[in-house]
Amino acid sequence: MASAARLLETLNREGIMLSTVGDKLVVEPASKLNSELRESIRSHKADLIEVLAGGRPLADDFDERAALAEIGAGVPREWAEGFARLQVIRPPSGIAIWRWQQVVDDAGRFLDGWATQAAALGWRMLDVFGVHPEKPVERFDAAGLIWCIRGGEVIAIAETTAKLRAPSGAVQTYNRRDPEHPEAVAVWTLEARS
Repeated sequence: MASAARLLETLNREGIMLSTVGDKLVVEPASKLNSELRESIRSHKADLIEVLAGGRPLADDFDERAALAEIGAGVPREWAEGFARLQVIRPPSGIAIWRWQQVVDDAGRFLDGWATQAAALGWRMLDVFGVHPEKPVERFDAAGLIWCIRGGEVIAIAETTAKLRAPSGAVQTYNRRDPEHPEAVAVWTLEARS
């Protein structure tokens, strides 16, 4: 099953999301599949359905992903474990697949480029990965930095703010919440709540 999780990671990097409907796999967008990926999905179908239906990676694969993020990016273990979860869980109900993939990609880029500095400046897990538990799309008052990047990039970070460059080129300031928003939850817990 670790190979199924690796296949999901490969598909995610290609912008392809898998979900399940009963015992069938749904591929979005199917137009991005080449013959090699199609065959890999076919040969790992049962394991893919099990991983997707469970909404969580196997312990060995999860630990490996978390350790790589923690050691490779030098981030707090809680952030690394959360990112490992984000890479394999299904998009929560009410969040478009493309938006969920964007959050995963934004989180990965943030961990690679800014997480060490953010942690050293005192940013907490919910400052980075927080969302409103019931209305993450509508309620930005509980949104952490990752939710607000929206396909852009972090260009600077300080103790209480981060500068974001939107895909359009506009520069925005994200203000870290202090104290943490009482309703905020980690983005990777949304799947379990849907």
